[in-house]
This record gives sequence, C-alpha cells and structure tokens, in this order.
Amino acid sequence: MKLLWQNKSHESLKQLKPIARRYVDLVTQRFQPPFDEVSITLVSRRAMKQMNLTFRGFNNPTDVLTFPGENGYMGDIVICYPVVVEKAIDEQMTTEEYFRFTVVHGLLHALGYDHQTPEDYEAMMTLQEEIINQGVV
Repeated sequence: MKLLWQNKSHESLKQLKPIARRYVDLVTQRFQPPFDEVSITLVSRRAMKQMNLTFRGFNNPTDVLTFPGENGYMGDIVICYPVVVEKAIDEQMTTEEYFRFTVVHGLLHALGYDHQTPEDYEAMMTLQEEIINQGVV
C-alpha cells in the first residue's frame, strides 16, 4: 500500500516515516484491505485543535484523528506530534512508542474498528497491542 506522508508540524520528523511505513505494511499484510493508499499527516497543536473542533466539537488538540476513505483510498490519518510527546510522558512511554500507538490506532479506525462500547474498546486495544508488538524490532 502506498503511504502518502506529509509533515506539517514545523518540526523535522523524518525519522518517524519508516515507523509509519512499517505499520502500514503490517496492517496491509494482516488484513489485506482493498485499498491502494493511505495518508499520514503530522500537524501542529494549533492545526489539530482546529480540526478536532471542526470535526468532533472538542476545543482541544488530540493525538490522532482518522478520516476513512473510499474507492481504493484507505483514508487520512492526522497525528499531532506535540500531543504525542505529551501523552508519551503521561503514559511513561518513549515518543516513538506512543507514535506507533497513534499510527496503528489510526489505521484500525480507517479499517472500521471503533471503541464506542467497552467490548469494542477491549477488542480494538488488544488487536492494536498485537500489531504494535509485531512491528517492534
């Protein structure tokens, strides 16, 4: 699957692209989705706050938003790197570990997984952890 990578975060984050690529490949191998490409965009705190307000009604930045696609396009995954850094600290994880979490989380949402009920949350988190662990080198 083709990865469309954009960094609009105002930080040099090219080291994260291979991580994203690895998880796109793992998800593609595992699910063999009928998609040709997916977009992952890194954005600033300000941009994510505006997107979260516009699309979800929350006036704060979040770590990841997913916009599922159609017709061969898996969708757009938008990640706020400054929030990734903050949440990594809160969760006592490295930034890379939390970035992996956001990438896989976004990919699963693009595939239709959700966590609206406790059962769905548990199933999605279990699957997410399996995929993350599979990709850890």
